[in-house]
Amino acid sequence: MGHAATTDEPIPIDFRSVFEDTFDYVWLTLRRLGVRERDLEDVTHDVFVVVHRHLDTYDRERPIRPWLFAFAIRAAADYRRLARHRVELRDDPSTLADPGPGPHEQAVTRERLDLVALALDALDFDRRAIFVLHHIDEVPVNQAALILGIPVNTAHSRLRLASTLPAERALLDRARRDLLSGEAPAALEEVETHARLFRHGLLSEERDALRVEALVAAQRYEPARAAGARFHAAYPGSMLGPAVEGALRTIP
Repeated sequence: MGHAATTDEPIPIDFRSVFEDTFDYVWLTLRRLGVRERDLEDVTHDVFVVVHRHLDTYDRERPIRPWLFAFAIRAAADYRRLARHRVELRDDPSTLADPGPGPHEQAVTRERLDLVALALDALDFDRRAIFVLHHIDEVPVNQAALILGIPVNTAHSRLRLASTLPAERALLDRARRDLLSGEAPAALEEVETHARLFRHGLLSEERDALRVEALVAAQRYEPARAAGARFHAAYPGSMLGPAVEGALRTIP
């Protein structure tokens, strides 16, 4: 006759439930850590292969997302070390707007859908990791430092270096909304405000691309052409280049 399990025996964690409940979180975290969109599914599955092997080490008294983040950041770091995406980022047509009809509209749509990723792309990997973990996942700094394996002082230092990002993002988001609403002068004012406050900010590249679009929309064509030339000189091969070129091609 079999013995009933004692109440103090731990119930095994169901991996399938963990996978189904947290797949989207891991996928989005990897995207925010710089994994290119076309590689996300493969890298996400790689993370869960490792999670499966270590599931018995998870302390169910603690939230699972920070625990998963530790696996995700290692996978993202390994992905970056392969370096294959660094060339593809500039050369892969799938990361740019389609060269066919309507390139400006397609580029703008892609930029709007990818604003968070675009903002995070302005940060180096170390700052990006602590920013995502603390500001987006809302993990306390002390715990974030433990997850990342860095001293707490280092975590605070990296956060300070990335601290302008939310303010920059909010200002440029407002400029983009005004531009899409037909308020080009207001968008230009917000772009120039960003330039004054964050001359060498983390989102300078996006700001300078937005300036070209806003100048074209305001029918200030010669300044738009000049701003476009400065953009291409400052950011050769930029992923925002197609949006800039699309705006310039609409000049009569």
